Amino acid sequence: MRVPALAAILALTTLVRVLIAEPAATLRGRVDSAGAPVAGATVMVYRAFPITGVAYYCPSCYLDCGRRTRTDEHGDWTIEGLDDTLKFELLVVAKGHLAARTVAINPAKGMPVEVSLTPRDPEALPPDRVVRGRVLDAAGEPVEGAIVVPEMVMTATGGCGGLCDGLDPLDVTDEDGRFALTYKEPIVGMNLSVSARGFARTCFMSRPPGAHVHELRVGEGAGVAGRLVRDGTPVPGVEVTLVADQSGGRVCFDRQVIATDEKGGFAFAGVLPGQRYVLTASTSQLGGGCTPPRVIGVEREGQEVEVGDVAVVRGVRVSGRVLPPEGGRIPPGAKLSLSVANAWDGLTVDLGEDGAFEFGEAAPGEFSISLHAPGIFVSHRNPSADRLNENMLVGRIDADLRGLLIETTTKRPPRPRHDDPPVPPELGGIEGRAR
Repeated sequence: MRVPALAAILALTTLVRVLIAEPAATLRGRVDSAGAPVAGATVMVYRAFPITGVAYYCPSCYLDCGRRTRTDEHGDWTIEGLDDTLKFELLVVAKGHLAARTVAINPAKGMPVEVSLTPRDPEALPPDRVVRGRVLDAAGEPVEGAIVVPEMVMTATGGCGGLCDGLDPLDVTDEDGRFALTYKEPIVGMNLSVSARGFARTCFMSRPPGAHVHELRVGEGAGVAGRLVRDGTPVPGVEVTLVADQSGGRVCFDRQVIATDEKGGFAFAGVLPGQRYVLTASTSQLGGGCTPPRVIGVEREGQEVEVGDVAVVRGVRVSGRVLPPEGGRIPPGAKLSLSVANAWDGLTVDLGEDGAFEFGEAAPGEFSISLHAPGIFVSHRNPSADRLNENMLVGRIDADLRGLLIETTTKRPPRPRHDDPPVPPELGGIEGRAR
């Protein structure tokens, strides 16, 4: 099976939409800044997601993605003729303001989309607080509408990652591919990620501030395709995840999720070459069985990686009981999650008053088991307690594990110390306790 290029995927979505029905959804809203309307702002459909069911295409591969309009003198805007089976994530860009990204919006709810922009002028800041750049494609042409995110900002005294106070959350490139990101303090550099429709998400490390305009090149990436089967029979409608393998050191983290078609097939586009990925099918959607994580190497731009048949096999089962803290109880709404290490897949169960649990099948290997219960914590008396995470067990499970007892406490475990004993490789709980 040939891996479809992005153009082929877009053509397929167009054909599907024409065959099904004419689109009928409309999004409308208003853009303001400090209570005043913003005229001439660009409102663009960036990503789309099915309102119900699973997604068979990447979020930016739907036909409506890339559609845009501008606000009028009142800050109002309208986008008509959208696919009424989808909800949409929007980008809003206006000169002199921070770009904004919305959550996924369902047009069927009929609510106007209100977006308030924050004024910003990078030219008014000292050069050591601004990182400037230009996003270009492989041919050196500017890429408009690319989202540039500061994954990390470094200063002379430390750094910050994620949503940092005083750090621009993102910027969107203009028609010349230009962007600027600012921080409230002098900086040494920023780690950047660039996401653009039709291109692989790409990372750029330690770009320093100043007047220099960094050229950031992005490519269309590679493709990864295969087929999900059980006993040789295709398994349709199950989400498959392709996630950057973080076990080998620094990577440009990316995670794509798409569902298998009626023939069990799946195809990922825009996969960044030069690193490894982990492929798994959603255990919770299989209705029994699992797919052991498969590590895939993607080496070069334009490569078409065929993984062949991905088989659903029998996994291991884990059951036991979460013990209430001394003199206490398991709180209502408590949950326990089992996660496959480095694969972004797992299972979650509800805990009753007795704390009993049983997970369905999962692939053998390294796991973490996390407790989500207000007011109680996983005790460090558990041999496999993760000293770095107060509500987690970690270790390996290579066969069915029955009667796992997890002791809890109302006291927050102490912070980890360098002389804490290492976690044993086999995952286990407290032994010798009544069940």
